Amino acid sequence: MKRILLVLAAMAATWPPVLADTIFLKSGMRLDVERAWESGGEVRYRIGDSEYGFSRDEVDRIEKAGVPNVSHEDLERIARDGHAAQERVKQLPCRHGGTVAEYLDRKADIPAVDDLGWHTYPLKDGDFQVERLMLLNGKDKLSFRWIVDRAGNISPENGKAIGITN
Repeated sequence: MKRILLVLAAMAATWPPVLADTIFLKSGMRLDVERAWESGGEVRYRIGDSEYGFSRDEVDRIEKAGVPNVSHEDLERIARDGHAAQERVKQLPCRHGGTVAEYLDRKADIPAVDDLGWHTYPLKDGDFQVERLMLLNGKDKLSFRWIVDRAGNISPENGKAIGITN
């Protein structure tokens, strides 16, 4: 078993890196590269340990892998709506008195708990997942999750959230 792991590790070290970005030149040529970015009047890119560049005038566009083509206005709207969703969850009445945020803040003050904070993730159709993460004794993950739909309706998504939400 140890030998198989060593062989796999050696093979992985020699595999080519995953290509992540695509540069489309005005000439019609396409380059798949590890990473591309704009710097000054150039489009710079990396392949392996080497860095190259084109004049910005030669480049039609850069597509970042895994990153949807979202406008700046859409990103601002998503951030604003995500913040509003998080605030709505924080103000939910808690089964243990006060609000969900107050209860979880008290829980985070326990010495054995590491607070990893609030996180908000956009989902399909304008919904958001709002989560508060904590670590108990440095290893056990405590996750409290809610879904906030585009109409503002909130539903607890896991047992921990159900247990504290009125």
